Amino acid sequence: MDIDGRERESLHQGRAWLEVGCNERAEELFHQTIKESFGVGYRKDYQPSLFAEWIGKAIKNEPEHAIEHIHWLTSRLKHIETIAESSTRLRATERLLHETFAFNLKSGLKLAIWLLDNEYDYFQSVASTLLKALTKVAQTEAEYQAIFRFYTEIYLYIDDNDTSDLDTSLQKAVVDCGQRILGERFTSYIPLLKAKIETECPESISDKLIKGLDDILSAPAEENETVALRSFDPKIAKAEKYLIAGKKREAWKMVMTALEDSRPTGWVRYYDGGTRINACEMLQKIDEKEGREFTLELFARDILDGDSYGTIQYLDEIVPLLTENIDPKRLFDEEFAYMNRMLREDTCHEDDKPNIEPDDSTVCEILRDWLLWLADMPIICVMERAKILLTHLYNESDIKLIGILPESFHSERLLLEVGCYLAELQSTRLVEFREIAKKDTISDNYQYRIYAAKILKALGEEIPSAPYKVLPVTYSILFTDAIPKPLSWLPTQKDNVEDINWSDADSVMGVASHWCGYLSHCSGIERRTLNCRAVELMKKYGDVTTSNANKNIAINRHYDTINLRCSYKKAHVQAALDGMLEVAAELKDGGAVHGHYLDNLFMTRDFGNINIKAVHKPAFIQRIAAPQAWSVDKNWIDGYEDSPRLAEDLPEYDGWTVIGECTHIKKMAENFPMEEYQAKLSFNDTEVEPFVNSIFSDSPFMCDTSAYLSIGSDDPEIILLRGGYYTDFPNQSKWIAFNPALASFLGWRPCPNNRFAWLNDSSEKMVESVFWRSGNINEFSRDRYEVSEGWMVIASKKAIEDLREVAILYSHKMIMRRMENNLLDTSHRTYRITHYKQAE
Repeated sequence: MDIDGRERESLHQGRAWLEVGCNERAEELFHQTIKESFGVGYRKDYQPSLFAEWIGKAIKNEPEHAIEHIHWLTSRLKHIETIAESSTRLRATERLLHETFAFNLKSGLKLAIWLLDNEYDYFQSVASTLLKALTKVAQTEAEYQAIFRFYTEIYLYIDDNDTSDLDTSLQKAVVDCGQRILGERFTSYIPLLKAKIETECPESISDKLIKGLDDILSAPAEENETVALRSFDPKIAKAEKYLIAGKKREAWKMVMTALEDSRPTGWVRYYDGGTRINACEMLQKIDEKEGREFTLELFARDILDGDSYGTIQYLDEIVPLLTENIDPKRLFDEEFAYMNRMLREDTCHEDDKPNIEPDDSTVCEILRDWLLWLADMPIICVMERAKILLTHLYNESDIKLIGILPESFHSERLLLEVGCYLAELQSTRLVEFREIAKKDTISDNYQYRIYAAKILKALGEEIPSAPYKVLPVTYSILFTDAIPKPLSWLPTQKDNVEDINWSDADSVMGVASHWCGYLSHCSGIERRTLNCRAVELMKKYGDVTTSNANKNIAINRHYDTINLRCSYKKAHVQAALDGMLEVAAELKDGGAVHGHYLDNLFMTRDFGNINIKAVHKPAFIQRIAAPQAWSVDKNWIDGYEDSPRLAEDLPEYDGWTVIGECTHIKKMAENFPMEEYQAKLSFNDTEVEPFVNSIFSDSPFMCDTSAYLSIGSDDPEIILLRGGYYTDFPNQSKWIAFNPALASFLGWRPCPNNRFAWLNDSSEKMVESVFWRSGNINEFSRDRYEVSEGWMVIASKKAIEDLREVAILYSHKMIMRRMENNLLDTSHRTYRITHYKQAE
């Protein structure tokens, strides 16, 4: 209840007690009414943010009391949240976080995480404050590069800024920091920054951010601060000119003339820019003693007239005009007394005093700890990007990871994943992961073994084999039959965690059904038995009860509250996958596997993604709604056969012909309409059989990107799609590329610096694959823009001529429309095949 409501409630209750003769109770409530009249208002009350500003100034004067001062406000945030609109709390937390970072970077980081964990601030606001703080203290190129990467790879990617109030202050801070540290070399970062804005940001703000960047880069040097402050008032500016010329009398008169146009509200910059403050500053510059006397008299008169509302916010500017003897501690004591009258001791929550102990962490160490926290999030797109940024940070700085993480399954997996990403970068620091990899080659988790082997192979080390182990008796038990219930995180599955029967192993392990089927095939053991054993092992990693449903509800609500509305990993998923991965290890160690595993099948991420760069959305990519439309047309989903993409020729891209395309589009609107478009050149004139949701036939399944050159010999297609169950960057991981076997048949050779490109005998580029992006397709925004991403294979005219010599070419196209809340409905799709005639 807000202040007005509490006052009325106390007053009415007090009157009620009077009527029944309980005078003492009535008096208590009337006193309470008076106390409640002092406090924070419900709407547009800036006092809490002012208190945070005062706390920041007090910390500068008394750093030994910093934690005490910060806790004063954190312990009152819950009260502010209950009595005022959210913007009041948000302004206060933003200012408090700014002041805490100014005190100590590690204290600021701890407070930032606490604010998000307790839902007192938004993720974008906290990340912005963190980055601004780091840009102020960064000194080396390595530090700046780490800041730049986070800004472009994560901040821009999750930025859902309101276009009506686009804030470019962080962008300016990043640019200013780069210019300060790099000097003229910063110009090399500008094209990359613009490219990242175009690919990572939503279309609703990318153009405005590009324009903002151009304005920042073209802005002249800042004007003299004093002149800029008074430039709005020509009379003050003229007075300054008189003073410079030595005409003090004329200058004084001109200021007096300016004061005739000023009101008592001129002590508040919010109202008129601070005409009283500016005039009195000028008077004291002309004659300090006489000017101070005049200022004191003018301020006292305005106070007595009752026109001083809001001046408390500008005491730090006003007090020096009244006296030259300022005691900062005494001033804060007065401010603190006022703070305690507005937010009394009974508004304090003692539990809201987080650990914010300072230390001497560097910029790179702060970013490391921040990224480690993000890497532990269930928000998939943020978690995976954080791991990639951790890898770059580790590779490009001297930070430590090994030995600083607590011992846990999460830490073990994280270190192995960073090691695998370092292997893709061919980093010299990979050697530091040798001992970890050697230990995990015999891990109970089969996926850990694969990661460890990848690291050791990159280091040229021998890969130890796990010793034989007797299979547990569970594998010999016959379990009762149950109807299998396939559940998965894949978009083709309808079921969700609320549908799981937690007493049925098949239901619980549905998320790992693809692995279970493969292990059953390799071992001959019943799927039911494997699932029961996996559930038994799953308990080591997480919960196997109905409480997971409540956890998912809490996860969804929490990240929605802090404005991170993206796809997230369900609470039980990783534990279930790990349980089945331990089954895979047990079967292999116990000699139950016939032959050898296809290890790629057990990979859930493609570490090659660290080397894939996105380009701007091609001009030929379609929209599914008008740019500012709130939703798609009401007949959109049924009009899939009328899509102009089905009738057009193969599009051109920078002078090349697009011979393969896989495009995903999502509209931020009710039910999130989605469109998928696929196209390819083929030697076949018939549809793919069986046709499910792809026109790319029996393409390589779960093939590692590094093995691209060795695939395709058994596939007659021109374009191959790498399929699989990838939880990270699912669209990016499912690349399309020219068939390597066909390229070799044509006499082409791989391009040395482009994994998916091919050259002819004259070293002319014939084909290559390009990944493009426009915004975050994993997001669920409340705005109305579109996001999209996809792959395309582009070919030169000479390449197409070479293909024509092999056989007749046919154009295959497929379009499918559906809604995010009903992904199983794939009925709104069509498949077209036409004879390809190359445009002249």
